[in-house]
Amino acid sequence: MDDNKLLEKYMDKVDADQRSLKEEMREREERIVKITADSEARIDAKLSKIEEILVNQNNVVNAKFEKMEEKFDNSVKDIKDNKIAIWGICIATILSVAGIAYGAIQVFQGFVNLVLPLS
Repeated sequence: MDDNKLLEKYMDKVDADQRSLKEEMREREERIVKITADSEARIDAKLSKIEEILVNQNNVVNAKFEKMEEKFDNSVKDIKDNKIAIWGICIATILSVAGIAYGAIQVFQGFVNLVLPLS
């Protein structure tokens, strides 16, 4: 009987050790789950912040692109206006030169008629 009691005590001790070990494993698992959840929360917060920064940068780039596009459109309009003005100046210059040439021819004819009368 002594052996039975000893064996029973040993079995109780093994059972207690197993319960203790299982409890310790549960506590470790809970700590790991908590650490993992905390890490995921920090990562999610960082990713949200990065996403917010990227969205803000995208908005800034889009605004600058729109300004640049507007300036380009204005430059194209200015170039077209300048082209029209230059054509107008060229036509006016050609007409002026033609008028001056016509006047010079008239003066030359008058001079020729004075110097060399036909009759």
